[in-house]
Amino acid sequence: MSVTEYFIDSAAALDLQLAEAVAFRLRQAVAQRGRAVLAVSVPEQASGWLGCLARMRLDWTSVQVCLTDECWVPRGSTHSREGRLRRALAVGDAIEARVLGLHADESRPMAAIASLCERWQGWPRPFDALVLEVGAMGEVAALFADMPGLGAMLDPTWKLPMATSTAPGPAPTERISLTLRGLREAREVFLLVRDAPAREAYEAAGHQAHAAAWPLTALLRHLEAPVQVLMIDP
Repeated sequence: MSVTEYFIDSAAALDLQLAEAVAFRLRQAVAQRGRAVLAVSVPEQASGWLGCLARMRLDWTSVQVCLTDECWVPRGSTHSREGRLRRALAVGDAIEARVLGLHADESRPMAAIASLCERWQGWPRPFDALVLEVGAMGEVAALFADMPGLGAMLDPTWKLPMATSTAPGPAPTERISLTLRGLREAREVFLLVRDAPAREAYEAAGHQAHAAAWPLTALLRHLEAPVQVLMIDP
């Protein structure tokens, strides 16, 4: 695995540079294989770079976009990752991209795991590009530090490509997330480091003490694909 770091002076510049890099990767994939597959985590701050990407010239009919994680809320909720992704891509030709979401009819995510894992088997893989935001405690997708069951989810040999998770906080939200096994299936990885806490987490991710507790540490240790790290450095 190779890691290339970019230090960028503003959020707007980061969004544009990421969109251009991802668009280039997707164009390459379409030219080489006739289709392109993008996997993304879509927290609120992702709307900026996705909006830039949606305006790029691409054969969008050949692009599939997969979610790496989802909040267990109705599709119409403002917290829905799929809803946020579809709104960002509802620009020009980008609306023609096929979105592969993680919603299911079950009332609880645990009940949906079997059907979602079966759905994942039909997803095109490996992903041509995987884009993840880095959190203040080394979290990626919806894999949070020290949450129950994290050890299995960060085991690259674990059989399940996705699992349930719970976001920390006063009002925890149930989620579905790709596990390390699922996240590793990428040809190129882009990590976004947007603020000082995330920067500290990224710089600490190589420490042995975080190996069992930080998803970012496990991801960097087990990835085989090249990684581009985009950091805001005003």
